[in-house]
Amino acid sequence: MSGNGAAQTPRTYWAVVVLYLVALAVAVTLLPLRLAELLQLAGSSAASLGALLSWVLRTPGDAPINYLFEAGAVRAMGHAAWVVRIPSVLFALGSAWVFWKLAVRANLGKRTIALLIFLFLPLHYQAATEGRPFEQALFFTLLSYLLFFRLVQAPSITRTASYASVLVACLYSDATSFFVSVGSILGLFVFMRSKAIRRAIWHVLAAAAVAALLYLPFMVFQERLQLPYWLWDHDTVSFTQDFWAAALFRGFSGGGEIGYAVSAALLTGMIVTLWRLIKSPEQEAAWRLTFVCFLSGSVLAIVMSVFAGFWASKPFSPEQLLFAMPGCVLLLASALDWVFVKASSAGWLAAGTLLLLLAAGDYTFLTAQYQNFEALAQVAVQEITNDSCVVFLSEKLSRSLFDVIEPRLRRKECQNFFYNRILLLSHPYVLPDEQEDGEQYFRGLNYHEVKRRRAGGGVVVVLEQDPAKETSSLERESILPGE
Repeated sequence: MSGNGAAQTPRTYWAVVVLYLVALAVAVTLLPLRLAELLQLAGSSAASLGALLSWVLRTPGDAPINYLFEAGAVRAMGHAAWVVRIPSVLFALGSAWVFWKLAVRANLGKRTIALLIFLFLPLHYQAATEGRPFEQALFFTLLSYLLFFRLVQAPSITRTASYASVLVACLYSDATSFFVSVGSILGLFVFMRSKAIRRAIWHVLAAAAVAALLYLPFMVFQERLQLPYWLWDHDTVSFTQDFWAAALFRGFSGGGEIGYAVSAALLTGMIVTLWRLIKSPEQEAAWRLTFVCFLSGSVLAIVMSVFAGFWASKPFSPEQLLFAMPGCVLLLASALDWVFVKASSAGWLAAGTLLLLLAAGDYTFLTAQYQNFEALAQVAVQEITNDSCVVFLSEKLSRSLFDVIEPRLRRKECQNFFYNRILLLSHPYVLPDEQEDGEQYFRGLNYHEVKRRRAGGGVVVVLEQDPAKETSSLERESILPGE
């Protein structure tokens, strides 16, 4: 590379990172906190470390490290949405740096395009702007790739210990991120004929085994203590639903319906690079090893994550596939390099089309938000009077959802029904039958609806009781919601 080219590359990188930081700032400041973020915030805001860890152990699939980062930010600066998301933003910037290092190591020709695809893939953009552990785990996944290749290149006790430490961080951020390393290690077995590779395999296996053993006690405790019920976001996929595979295929890249096209592009890039690996045995050995490990790490991460979700019999979040995405993007970038060599115009057309799809998917993510728990809580507070109390209509974690964003609601929770005014507070995840059962119960206690206010995807139903009025059962049945 010429001196000008070497100087140009860092400027291009920083230009992309600045653009990305602006895009992150837009999302973290404008979007309201979502369900999963509020549930994590309930744990991060716990009064003690013991209470925080207890919440983590009761939460299906979560691990403690991100809670500790978030707890520090919240205690220092409050629980505004941008504060809750600060750890994810910082780890996203770190992920950009490590991804660039991997692109350099893979000797990609169009590194800037690869970086843009990686950063603005809708699923990644969502994770980077969300107060959840996925972006942190992705950062450690990328770092584990980097340390993995360095360990394979020159095995040593120090490098083995460093690799093991990062794998522990992966597991205690999000356990499914560990599957990438398992797949990468299996990819090394393709090159078993090399004595150097056989020696490296022992080091990486030792590091993975140590990390797994250090995570095992936490896994056992969580399996015993996690809650049997949970509130799951609407973008999760249940393996009992029809066409769940299609939903996961779309969700792998995110961005709504555009996800089908983006996921298809990623799959095509993987297939093209696999074809090149098979048909071009004369390629440089380091290039082949790098992309075989990217391929095996990505494929195994997808398969094992889906299998683990199926085995657990719980709704599956597409974000659990996020950790396979860096390898998939690098494989796609390698395929794009090949297209650029064959026909530059075709390469620019493919890259430009894909980037436009990513922009459209990110726009869909930014504009498709319908739930706003804070707006709903403010509406409920406006309806509180001295002679009123609040009923959280769904028992499942409703108190925890509103505890942090609006403590006044918890303080006004009904301990009895001797109040003249009852507020039924239903968040966006209250089921229709739960709503109907709750309203019917209070109609039976001679309460009648005087107001129904919708906000943030939820509803506040204001009920009042007139002790002097005797309402017949027929009359009570005629007072239907909305009439």
